[in-house]
Amino acid sequence: MRGWIRSAVALFAFFIVGFAATYILRPNAVAAEPRMRYDDEIAVVLLVSPTCAASRNPDLPAAWNAIGDSIAKTLSAKTSVAFIGVALSAEPKDGLEFLDRFGTFDEQIVGRGAYNTGAMAYMQELHRGPAVLPQIVVLRRHYTLREDGTRFMASEVVVRRLWGFDDITSAARKTLAL
Repeated sequence: MRGWIRSAVALFAFFIVGFAATYILRPNAVAAEPRMRYDDEIAVVLLVSPTCAASRNPDLPAAWNAIGDSIAKTLSAKTSVAFIGVALSAEPKDGLEFLDRFGTFDEQIVGRGAYNTGAMAYMQELHRGPAVLPQIVVLRRHYTLREDGTRFMASEVVVRRLWGFDDITSAARKTLAL
């Protein structure tokens, strides 16, 4: 009987320590939203493929970073920015490795080739555009709260689309107006 009581006390203590660490010591740990500070957001989406010659151009990562810096500098203080990498790769690991050349992303969508969720959303369905790679789609998003306190995207509109290596590298030399 003594062993059973010790086990129950140890399990209860473990539960209390875990609860305290999660909800008392770090009260926002469960509800934290990285980089999402305001109701308005600019999403900058890079669509590339490791099998596309223009996407593999060694000058493309520098152009992508210059465009991202330009956009981030022009935003108001109350607008968040999210950088999203979409790699139309057959295998997810190939897409992740390929996106590494471009730096850090807030979100990555990889795998499934042309049936990739990002490709379908940003080139084919929701925000139809030319089926050209590489491509950068800049979206303005507005978020709001539901009655239950959860956040949802109320609107998403394309404000700029750059397609093809030449268009992207040309835009990288300018300040992008949104």
